[in-house]
Amino acid sequence: ERKKQMPKLILNDRRIFGKEKSLSLKIDQKIKEQSLDERQELEIEYGEHTLRVFEANFMLKSPELKFNMTEKELEVDLIYNYLIFSIMLILNILVVLLAIIPSLNRMLFLIISIVLAIDFVLMFFIGLFQLKIKSE
Repeated sequence: ERKKQMPKLILNDRRIFGKEKSLSLKIDQKIKEQSLDERQELEIEYGEHTLRVFEANFMLKSPELKFNMTEKELEVDLIYNYLIFSIMLILNILVVLLAIIPSLNRMLFLIISIVLAIDFVLMFFIGLFQLKIKSE
């Protein structure tokens, strides 16, 4: 009798940079250290699951993705959340530009503190990574 083959979750790493760092996968609340190649195949049972990707420091992470494994294969792309990335980039560029203006030097510490707090909230609660189910 042939053994029933487990379905596969295929994780495609589509990040432009930062691929040299290993990521951790959190599948159904179980953490798994994973060194991602361009394409990683994981055996997973049929049914509903959750997936989250994060770096060791928990700051660079993705929101939790809920999916139902009904097919033999399900492909998920890991990309950067470019909206969050852009907001953080613009805020940090503004801080540098504001540091040049002499009349704002007294408020510089406050401005930097606010921008760092916004950066932290965006990375911690929303995440810099995004997981997208690849549609056929």
